[in-house]
Formats: sequence, C-alpha cells, structure tokens
Amino acid sequence: MIDSSRAFAETADQLIDARLRRGDTTTFAVTTRSMLPTLQPGDRLTARGARAEEARVGDILLVKTPGAWLVHRLIERRIENGVLLLVTKGDHCVEPDPAWRAAQVSGVVESVERGGRRLNLTSRRARLFNVWITTVSRAQWLAWRTRPGFIRRITLLCSNALLRVGTLAARWVAG
Repeated sequence: MIDSSRAFAETADQLIDARLRRGDTTTFAVTTRSMLPTLQPGDRLTARGARAEEARVGDILLVKTPGAWLVHRLIERRIENGVLLLVTKGDHCVEPDPAWRAAQVSGVVESVERGGRRLNLTSRRARLFNVWITTVSRAQWLAWRTRPGFIRRITLLCSNALLRVGTLAARWVAG
C-alpha cells in the first residue's frame, strides 16, 4: 500500500521543481533557524527558477535534496574534474553543506515577506548585505576548520557577533 501523503508530497515536489525549471517563481515558508539573521522562521520566500551558472556568490539558493528543499547562501563556486560545484551554508551554521552539482540547484531567492513587508533581495543594498554576510560566513567556516584553540575561539566569537549585527543590517536592507 502506498502512503497517500508521501505520494502527494512527492508529486508536489515534482510540480514545484518543473515550475522552477521553466524559470517561474514559487513561494516557500521558512521553517528553520539555519539562515538567521537574514531569514527567520515564518518568513515567506519567493524564489525564481535559475540555472546554477547564473547564481552569484552571496545569493540565497534553493536546492532540492532528497525529501526536502534547502535554502542556504552560496559561499563558493568551484570546478572539479570539469564539473561546476556550488557550496552553500546557512548563515547561522558553522559548517557548509556538501558541494552541490549544478543540476541540483533549482532557483534563487528573490524576496522575503516578513510582517507584511516585502524585502527585495536583488536590490543594491541587499547585494551589499549579501557580500558582507558571505564574507563573515566564510571566515566562520575557515575558523571552524582550524585547530581548536584560542585563535579559533576568538574568531568564532567575532564572527558570531558580526552575524548578530547582521540583524541590524537586515533592517537597513529593508529600508
């Protein structure tokens, strides 16, 4: 017997993926804290279907993983053995996700709706914010990869403080 709720979810995922592959937009709700301070649980995201080649470091990508959709920031693009790989990381996470193949990327988040206000993530202010958050996020990742000790602790404390300041920057982006 097939679980009807699972079959429904799989069909919905396929329809959303097909829509994004055509370049259309779709809306999602944020359910986790992995992208704080930029995205908060309850935020409504509008994502546009996009090819991985179009994504820029700092963009927030929509990736289809087995059983879920992932929304994390692109922090690195690299080519290994002639294959484009994209590394994403949640702003609130210390370590990045495994590198994604270009075909796994479904779209780019263009806007966030929070408290009745729509925040355009493609504006000049948002791009500056994205570059800043990406730089802090990469520094945090590099610090995490270093040997445990004083320098690592200080770097992680500083990067966490800068991410908290990101909450204020996010308000500036909205303005």
